[in-house]
Amino acid sequence: MMRNLFKASENVTDAIWTASDYDVFWDELVHNSNLAQDGGPSSHGLTEWKCIDQGFNKLSDAFIPHVQDRLVLNRKIRKLEPIRDSHNRTTTRLSWYPSVSNRTFESKDYDYTIMAVPFTMTRFMGLPKFSSVLGRAISEAGLRFKSACKVALLFSSRFWEHGDRPIFGGYSTPPSAAVGALYYPVYGLNESRPGLIMHYRGGSWSEEFTSFSDEEHVQTVLDAIVHVHGEHARHLYTGDYERLCWLQDEHVGTAWCRPDVMQRQLYTPAYHRTEHNTIFIGEHTAPTNAWVSSALYSAVRGTVQLLLELGLVDEAKEVNRRWMGRWIQV
Repeated sequence: MMRNLFKASENVTDAIWTASDYDVFWDELVHNSNLAQDGGPSSHGLTEWKCIDQGFNKLSDAFIPHVQDRLVLNRKIRKLEPIRDSHNRTTTRLSWYPSVSNRTFESKDYDYTIMAVPFTMTRFMGLPKFSSVLGRAISEAGLRFKSACKVALLFSSRFWEHGDRPIFGGYSTPPSAAVGALYYPVYGLNESRPGLIMHYRGGSWSEEFTSFSDEEHVQTVLDAIVHVHGEHARHLYTGDYERLCWLQDEHVGTAWCRPDVMQRQLYTPAYHRTEHNTIFIGEHTAPTNAWVSSALYSAVRGTVQLLLELGLVDEAKEVNRRWMGRWIQV
């Protein structure tokens, strides 16, 4: 746009390109605006931030009592194929290896498959031939994903909440470009118990951080904290930390979806069509991408889609009405 519409030089466009790790205008305008402005009046979208006590795992854990009697774990699906049953109806067959060393498939047939894993994982599966657009979205050259790393350091006291300029939530920007930002807890404020400071880095930086050992990454973050808060922060660090780089997560191999130019507009309608009795859901299939809310919205859309496939129109309408699938009209 800068080159074609505003006739900017290569030097200007390169300066803009390298000023941020966001290379799509939509990301910079909406995504970063919501993140930095906390959904307030200065942001370009409606965002309300919520905290879940004891962490986001509690959100997924809340579903377990409802599905535990039919939940099967420790199966990495490596093949999806449509099957015609004895009544000439299409079903789906999922196949997996019993172990890394046992390469003889085990399989189970289902009426429908709802595929929630990101395309970074389906790309390792044997798949049937989908329509051109959906097939290209799934392909390695298709829908774009990005990685991220998190490091949380535990301190014996919430020293950042004390002094003349206390910090309650939000983030600091240390001089280290690699560290990027340090995030502070937004709940349990002014409590006497320990607290943590979180480092989060997405995009290309996180791919490079994957080469770090845990110890090196932790010390890099601690150095940045000390640079902002002073040497006493080093003495208050308990030595406890958690580190996660999503590229190293065997179940996803990525952190979040970051569509390239026009990919949302092109690919999203394809996710709303059921092919080979397979429905694709997940944050990467939602119009908004990247957030927990996107994953939940896509689950609503996938549920509505399945109910319509089964001819349960009234039930689909009720799910849509109750669970806020606002872009769906039935």
